[in-house]
Amino acid sequence: MKDIKQQLRKSSGTLAKYFIIPIQIIILSVAALIPFLSQNAYAITTTQLSPRQATVSTSQPSATTSISFIFDLPGGTQPIQGIIVEFCDQAIGACTSTNTPTLPTTNAVATPTINAKWTDSTVFAAYARSNGTDGGTNNQFTITRTSATNETTTGAGCDTTYPVVAANCRSLTISGLTNNSGSNVSYYPRLRLYTVNAAFDDTVGTGNQAYYGSVAQATTQTLTVNARVQEHLEFCVGTTGVDDNVGVVAANCAAVTGTTVDIGTIDNVGVYKSPVSVASGGSNTNGVAMIRSNGSNGTVISFFTQQDTSSGLLKVAGAACIGAGSVVDKCFNDPGATANTSTLLVAGTEAFGVEIGTVNTQSVSGAYAGSNITPDAQYYGDAGCTGTACTKFAWNDTTTAYNIASSAASSVKVLNNEALILKFAATAAATTPTGQYTVASTYIATSTY
Repeated sequence: MKDIKQQLRKSSGTLAKYFIIPIQIIILSVAALIPFLSQNAYAITTTQLSPRQATVSTSQPSATTSISFIFDLPGGTQPIQGIIVEFCDQAIGACTSTNTPTLPTTNAVATPTINAKWTDSTVFAAYARSNGTDGGTNNQFTITRTSATNETTTGAGCDTTYPVVAANCRSLTISGLTNNSGSNVSYYPRLRLYTVNAAFDDTVGTGNQAYYGSVAQATTQTLTVNARVQEHLEFCVGTTGVDDNVGVVAANCAAVTGTTVDIGTIDNVGVYKSPVSVASGGSNTNGVAMIRSNGSNGTVISFFTQQDTSSGLLKVAGAACIGAGSVVDKCFNDPGATANTSTLLVAGTEAFGVEIGTVNTQSVSGAYAGSNITPDAQYYGDAGCTGTACTKFAWNDTTTAYNIASSAASSVKVLNNEALILKFAATAAATTPTGQYTVASTYIATSTY
């Protein structure tokens, strides 16, 4: 019996030994967790900025950029005297800085600015970059100011709708950053706002971090769009009943028709100018030359006459012209002493010619003053005239093309359906022979690209 009791006492001691050791381990483990739990508890109770976002001036790799943070202070009333921005490849956890921008190295390069939504308008001063709190090399930027003014919350002023209205939120802009050279890589600025301007501390008891929050940005490769515009020229000559810049000549060259302008029966009593009514034997039309061109260095319009029996005058077909000034042959004289000379037509002084009246721009995009094409002075003697106001005429009776209009002198040299109104006129001498008179002319448009 005595041996049995001794064995029981020995066994009890052994059991107690093994029972006490686990209890000690548990107590030690709980004690070790207390700081960890306390730190996490502080991180949770530190207020997160909301809403918040970051915008860069450019996302192009290697480009100099600025980054603007906008955010609300969602609770509390306390001063903000220090801000740390840590640039990381991740939003949370350990920080690496492979994809992050290169930060300014001196105050002179970096310029932190704030908007008017801050209660305290004291500006922040920049410090040189440093190694980050969570890791990384030269990826942390610190700015501070000295002012104990409390930052009051903006309440509903900084809305949470998309897009966030930046003007209603506090903003902080840091300039002088250089984007990472990699394309399509993301990085995450981590913001920490402190109530003091030095000795920043996030630990329990001595912590002065008031707000925190991560935002996201990325560099993007440049997207290049290529396109080609071919040279084009649309030029047409025809007839029109329009005599000014009020009526629409045609929508475009496809709508320009007609090949003949008839100015009726000519005598020495008057000067007969197109459009001559049908009742007076005319066609009630002017000539028209419409042009559309993207020649960026200008377009020139010229004309010459088809020769008949070595002559480009208004004449009876096949007739031989005696010479300039004759009023007994079957050829109308040039208005001036030589070709391409603008001259006032006087009734009874035999002459035939053309004058460019108004430049019609109704088919461009509606009426507007002026045009991009300018008629030559010899064929624009009564600039912008209509009807009977057109009095000075000229004619090119040679085979050499003569320039009658150009956009080369205009600041805008391209043309979009601008139309020259070509007014023809003639007067006969008392001795001008009877007959059917006709002349044909060819018009050329030359664009320089």
